Amino acid sequence: MHKRWLSYITLAVAPVCLASVNSEHFAERLDLASLPDGRLSAAFTFRFLGPLKHFHRGRTSPDGHTRLYTSERIPRQLASIIRAFGVRELHLSLTAGSWDQSAWGLPHSPHAFEGSRLSRSPIAHASASGAELWAWLDSSDANQWTGLTNSLAGLFCASLNRLDLTRTTSPVLQYGRESSDAVRNATLYHGMLPLEHPCTENLTPFISLLPCKAQAGLASLLNPHRLFDADYQNLAIDILTHADEIEIVMQAKSVLNPIRLDRAKGGPGKRDWSFEHCLERELKRSCPAASESFITIVQPTSTHSLVPDGFEFVAEKLLSMSVSNVTSPLDVSMRWPQEGQFVPEQQYAPAPITVKRVLLGKGQERGQIGVDIANHLEQQIDVGYNEELPWWMTIYLHTLKIEQLTLDLQSVQLLPGPASHALRYVPANVRGRPALIEAKLTLPARSVVRVLLNYEAAYLRYTEYPSDAHRGFDIPAAAVFLPEGPMTGSRRIYSSSALLSMPTPDFSMPYNVIILTSTCIALFFGSIFNLMTRELFAIQRVGISTKAE
Repeated sequence: MHKRWLSYITLAVAPVCLASVNSEHFAERLDLASLPDGRLSAAFTFRFLGPLKHFHRGRTSPDGHTRLYTSERIPRQLASIIRAFGVRELHLSLTAGSWDQSAWGLPHSPHAFEGSRLSRSPIAHASASGAELWAWLDSSDANQWTGLTNSLAGLFCASLNRLDLTRTTSPVLQYGRESSDAVRNATLYHGMLPLEHPCTENLTPFISLLPCKAQAGLASLLNPHRLFDADYQNLAIDILTHADEIEIVMQAKSVLNPIRLDRAKGGPGKRDWSFEHCLERELKRSCPAASESFITIVQPTSTHSLVPDGFEFVAEKLLSMSVSNVTSPLDVSMRWPQEGQFVPEQQYAPAPITVKRVLLGKGQERGQIGVDIANHLEQQIDVGYNEELPWWMTIYLHTLKIEQLTLDLQSVQLLPGPASHALRYVPANVRGRPALIEAKLTLPARSVVRVLLNYEAAYLRYTEYPSDAHRGFDIPAAAVFLPEGPMTGSRRIYSSSALLSMPTPDFSMPYNVIILTSTCIALFFGSIFNLMTRELFAIQRVGISTKAE
């Protein structure tokens, strides 16, 4: 009797489960682009799509009690975090190195092409050096943010749990929502860790979230020995909620150096690249769980040869090939037969917008901090500026200066008030939240806008210094938000992080005092102990006394 009821329940639930599985999709793509200095930009993108109702409302079984979550493609680890903390939107990135804006231009955005809903262009943004996390949560309770950071820290083996309230802000003018979810009452939390760089222990759980892991599909090309030998590495996860579906985008970006690899093997230093040469792996088979799998290559302007021949133009200067049915090892390569040793250009075309960190002053007590935002376009544009400074940097808002300089940073002109359309300042709390500065700026054509603030370094308690206190304290990167239109690629760029020397006590003094004191005590104690325990006896020299007689 029980077996009969069990079979009835199975038949009733099976169509619902199959419908849920069929409504989920997984797609992957690899975007390759040769950079002007001979390096190779490789961006792995893995996209999940699924019904949103499974994550926030769930479904009940026929008995009315048990919730059924039949996700087969969407990572269940992320699904449980989304449900537990009411995540409406989340962006996490771990970055090592900085994007060279002068040589590589703006961070490359994977191109969209027709005929593919899942392989449309993913979120196009740069990443700050270190770890950056921001999320929109249903609840304004700070414990939800604490639980989220701790869960992500455990999932990705990263120190994201250090993103407590002393490193968290809530920007208003920038970091707008990128999803189309109609929920308006969500709360934004944002935090940065400049020293949290990706490594193998982060890549392993990253790959474990994929349906085929590293056994098949494009993820099988993720060789940690090569990825973390690159000049720039980035791991990112973006979670977006739309009207009726949830979207999870996982990205692994790397800037490889085939010229250095060629020289290491005794070559002249060519920029020729291939999977085997740069990643030491080949694509052996496709991932059966992926409904779409593409490799796209930005066609260079110089004469080259591309192997294999299955690539087709899907956009201007964009080649694409489907790798959904790969059964034998596939090695994609690009060569420049007419080139020997690659000689990069002496000067590269500048990116439309560049940003650099500025740190002025002398001594360790006070100085000036800000950014230089350069506009190389022939027209003025409006940008957003976001700065988060730790509480131990006391900021004086009345010293804020916005200056206009020429591109060679020679002549200086103080900009009038309208250069800043909006300004928001949230002061820091001592041993609490960091200071937040948000502004909307107008960049004149072919000029540099410098934003400067005076600061004063605080005196810390000796227990608040890190173990490497004399190295300095890291300041997070500043973010600049670009408008759509004249730029191509990223909509957000970052300056480099800064290292600030703080007034630091001589931590070697206690060590020196202990050593000196211990030495003196040892010498004193040893001498006194020797005198107190030694017995003195009068020795009669028999031979001398006999001769005298």
